[in-house]
Amino acid sequence: MDAGRGEGNARVSGSWHMTDRRTSTLIVLAVQGELTIALPALMKLVVAPVVGPI
Repeated sequence: MDAGRGEGNARVSGSWHMTDRRTSTLIVLAVQGELTIALPALMKLVVAPVVGPI
């Protein structure tokens, strides 16, 4: 699979960096995520308790 393209409705990317601190190691992890959902499906979940069965 191409590293720039995924499957599904979520995209996650990140990076990490390690730094030697003599007696310890500093590790910095940065993660970003994006989730795409269909608004009509989400609205059905929000409105259903108020309106009734859809």
